[in-house]
Amino acid sequence: MRRTAFIPLACLAACLGAAPALAQKVMTPGGWEMTSTITREIEGQPLEQMGRHTIEMCLTRDFLTADPYFNPNLDEQRLAARQAKCTTADHQRTDDAASWTMACELPDGTRTQARVRNTASAERMTTQLVQDVERGGGGKGRITMAGEGRYIGECTPEMSKPEPPKPAKKP
Repeated sequence: MRRTAFIPLACLAACLGAAPALAQKVMTPGGWEMTSTITREIEGQPLEQMGRHTIEMCLTRDFLTADPYFNPNLDEQRLAARQAKCTTADHQRTDDAASWTMACELPDGTRTQARVRNTASAERMTTQLVQDVERGGGGKGRITMAGEGRYIGECTPEMSKPEPPKPAKKP
C-alpha cells in the first residue's frame, strides 16, 4: 500500500475536528486562534508527524448558538458533504465537555471509527480525535488529531467565518 493513500484521510480527520472544537454558551464569540497537530500510524511503518497547523477564525454568536461542537451534527454534515455514510453513538455531555464515537464508510470503501472528545471555557478549548482507518483495498492505520484554541479578541476581516451547522434531523 502506498504511504500517500492515508493523506486524504488525515485531511478528513483535520476537517472533522480541527475547526474550532467547542461550544456556544461556553465560548466567547469573536476571534479564535486554532492550532491542530496531526499524527498517523500505518501498519508496519513508524509514527509520522503530519504537521502543526494554526488558523484564526471568527466564531460568530450565530455559529456558536447552533451548539456545533457539543454534538456530532457538524461532523456529520462535513462528512456527508464528502459522500460518507456515518453513524454516531455513545454521546456524552457535561457542562464544559462532550464526546461521541462516529463510524463512517467513504465512497472508496474506506471505513473509519473515531472517538471525539471536546472541552471548552470562555477563552480556551481543546479537542481530540482518534480515528482508526481501514482502506477498502487493505491496509490499516490510525490518525490522531489534537487541537487547541484560544480566544484572541475581536474578529478581523481576514479571519474565516464558518457557517452555522444546520439543525440536527429528528429521528
